[in-house]
Amino acid sequence: MEEYIEGASVEKKGKNQNGGAESQLKFSVSPGAECGIRFGLARSNVN
Repeated sequence: MEEYIEGASVEKKGKNQNGGAESQLKFSVSPGAECGIRFGLARSNVN
């Protein structure tokens, strides 16, 4: 029983770490994409 609980807690911890990394990636990518879109819009407006 203890082994099962320990394994479950480790699995949960791993999922949390993956979720955090995924959220961090989305957060770091989104602002760059947003800036790229804004730059593209500004550029097309200038042209």
